[in-house]
Order: sequence, then structure tokens, then C-alpha cells
Amino acid sequence: MAQRPRIKQPRPVTAPTAPERLEADAQMLGAMKAEVSPEAAPLWDFVLRHARTIAVAVLGVIVIVMAVAAWQWQLERAAAAARNELGRVSATLDPAARLAGLEAFAASAPAAVYAATQLELAQAAAQSENWEKAAAAYSALIEREPDSPLGLSARFNLADLLLRQGKAAEAVTELETILLKAPDEFKPYLHEQIGEAAEAAGLKDKAVSAYEAAVAALKDTTPAEAAYYQSRIAALR
Repeated sequence: MAQRPRIKQPRPVTAPTAPERLEADAQMLGAMKAEVSPEAAPLWDFVLRHARTIAVAVLGVIVIVMAVAAWQWQLERAAAAARNELGRVSATLDPAARLAGLEAFAASAPAAVYAATQLELAQAAAQSENWEKAAAAYSALIEREPDSPLGLSARFNLADLLLRQGKAAEAVTELETILLKAPDEFKPYLHEQIGEAAEAAGLKDKAVSAYEAAVAALKDTTPAEAAYYQSRIAALR
């Protein structure tokens, strides 16, 4: 009679923990809990009950931190590449080609090099005596940073370009905006510029007011210059 094959018993995936190991773990936990003060006991119990959730949360925070670090690294890498490209375009010797290249680059320039790109574009346009494109570049920078020192400098350059285009009244507006935010030591010079721009625009009253403010600021430090503007006031009256 054929012998029936013996059925093998399945092996457990993990071997059962030995009783002595369970007892040792229990003793260790008991000892740790004994070290916990009564006031901290509820917190200890909470940690024991939610240990897995806490571990997952900590792991999630680590993953987020790593993701942010990777994102910042990518941004810095992109900014470095953009600065290199801006430098390459700005070094173009042919003025027309440089201006065209900067305009193309500015259309998609990242935020990290936006201000530098507009300054380079304005300078290239001014060198080509393309006052409108230079003014547009300065205006874009002013719109982005209206109250920063860089924005005020761009506004001053814009006023100069407006004068070159025969737009003296608009130049007066830009200079008066700078006057409101400029440091005190720079204001006498601004009064002079406002007076000259107003005079060019035919705004005699505004020119006289600006020259008078310049005289008041200059009479004690540079009387000769103050006397010059007094003569301008007399001529306008």
C-alpha cells in the first residue's frame, strides 16, 4: 500500500518572541516608567500609545525640510545660470545686438536677476540713444521697487531721460516724487533739478519755488551757488 505523503506544516513568517525576551522588555518599560514623575506620566502614556504616529510625523517633517532644501538649491542653481547668461549677453560688443539680446533675455528673466537685467537694458538703450526703451526699462524697475534706493535711482535716471525727450513736465513729477523720499543732504540738489525742469516746462511759479528752496539750503554752505539761483529767480520774475 502506497505511503501517504506527509503534509509540511507552514513556517511562521516571524518566529514568536521568546517568553524571556517579553519579560525583559516589560521590565525595561516598567523601569523607564518608574523613572517618570507622576506629573509626566500622562505625557509618557500618550507617547507610548502614539509612538508610531509621532515617528511618522517626524519623518514627514524631515521629508518636507529635505524637499524645501532641494527646491532652494534648484532656485540658486537657476539664478546662477541666469546671471551667467546675463553676463554673456551684456558682453556683446555690437550695441544693436546687445540691446536685442537683453530685450529677449528680459522677457523671461527670473526674479533673481530682474533688477540687474532692467539696469543693463536701460544702459544699453541709452548708449544707443533709444530713450524710449531706456525709459521703459527704468519704469519697469520703478514699478517693481518703487521705494527702494535702487528704485529712486532709477526714477532719477528716468527724469533725465524724460528731459532728453522734451517731456520736462513729466520729469518734474518724477523729481518731486524722489524729493519726498530722498535724504536731506540730497534735497538741495533735487530742488535745483526741479527748478530747471520746471523752467524748461514753462512752469515759472514751480521753478521759482524750487529755486527759493535751493537758495535757502545753499546760502550758508555755498553762497556763490545760492547767488546764482537768486539771479535765476529774478530773471523769472
